Amino acid sequence: MYGLVQFLVGTKSAEWTYENEVRIVRPKKQFEKYRGSVPFKKECLAEVIFGYKANLDEALDLKKKMQVFGYSCNFFKMNLRKDTFGLEKIKI
Repeated sequence: MYGLVQFLVGTKSAEWTYENEVRIVRPKKQFEKYRGSVPFKKECLAEVIFGYKANLDEALDLKKKMQVFGYSCNFFKMNLRKDTFGLEKIKI
């Protein structure tokens, strides 16, 4: 069963491979043990992208907090493009 869940949640369309996204799926026991956190080296985080519905002030606040803790990655926010109804990634 875990293998099926890993496949369904961890599989992305080929159209999105350019994102190089990492998805982590763990059994509930591990989730409870780590309370949802996944330890990793700070230098491994390349960027944080906030969705277009994310509040900009809250995104900037999180960016500031992460920088205080030594994260030096890039931060972006997705915005709706009014001319094409697509999305654009804006550095914040």
